[in-house]
Amino acid sequence: MKKSEFLRILKDSLMGMSQNDKREIMLDYEEHFIDGLAEGRTEEEICEALGDPKQIALNLKRNMEFNNPTPTNDGVNTAAYIIGIIALSVGVIWLVSVLIGLVLGSISTIYAVIAFSTIFTVPSLFNGCYRSMCIGNNDHGAYCTGHSEADTSHHALVQDYD
Repeated sequence: MKKSEFLRILKDSLMGMSQNDKREIMLDYEEHFIDGLAEGRTEEEICEALGDPKQIALNLKRNMEFNNPTPTNDGVNTAAYIIGIIALSVGVIWLVSVLIGLVLGSISTIYAVIAFSTIFTVPSLFNGCYRSMCIGNNDHGAYCTGHSEADTSHHALVQDYD
């Protein structure tokens, strides 16, 4: 095996490692070839002395995993997530209740405005003299209070139920 083939197989076998780690490993094995050639050995002899590049990559990956284990979740993150979800839920419930209150308040305000505008814009609602306002008799059967004697235009509405 030649140097270029050895380094290509090694590089392909280092898949999954960080770029920095790959670069460092490839530089180390380049140095092995430079040193071996300086000592008078051939590329084939250096490759044979180094071993199978796939096995080298596998051993390097295992060594990296052993030296840099994946951090385990000790429960701290889980507790933080649960507390965050609870706080978010309480906030959403509060916000929904505020929005419902605003909607209901707006609806009641609209109904109040409609009621008052109806009372003051429809004159026939309170333009007449009703039995509860009338006492005694006059030429229409009742004596009305709450307005001047000259204003008798509404007396036709008054009925004597006696």
